[in-house]
Amino acid sequence: MKKVNRMQSGFSRLIITVALFLLSGAMSPLFAQFNDTMDVVLAQEKLTMGAASFLLLTGTGFLDDGSTLEQAAAALAQKIPEAKAAWDKEITLGEYSLYMMKLNRMKGGLMYALFPNGRYALRELRYLDVVQGQAFPAMSLSGERAARILGKLLTWKETGK
Repeated sequence: MKKVNRMQSGFSRLIITVALFLLSGAMSPLFAQFNDTMDVVLAQEKLTMGAASFLLLTGTGFLDDGSTLEQAAAALAQKIPEAKAAWDKEITLGEYSLYMMKLNRMKGGLMYALFPNGRYALRELRYLDVVQGQAFPAMSLSGERAARILGKLLTWKETGK
């Protein structure tokens, strides 16, 4: 009886190993596409609407990793009506901050509550120490800085710091 159980558990391990191997092979094109898209986003000197949408929506789990920048911009426009813009339009730090606050349903301070715009969204994110360094609403930002800001926000959401 013990031999049969050992054989069954060995067979089960083999099945699980083969299934995981096949699954990883099926998923590798998605990971490759995500990496290629992230390379494009990070290389941008001036962040576009598509790149910002891709970062924000994949970072918050609202978008599949295999989506394109055009699909990301369309998805963001569905979630945030004022984010309707061409996917290749450059966006400012203020706009990025506003979309970030709205997507994460952050309440913000009194001025943001009264006037929910890029200026007060950026001020709130600076207060939370999510945005660091020189920052003003009309400023352009790179893909790399946008990714760092998103990372700081996700860390803040988890730790409260």
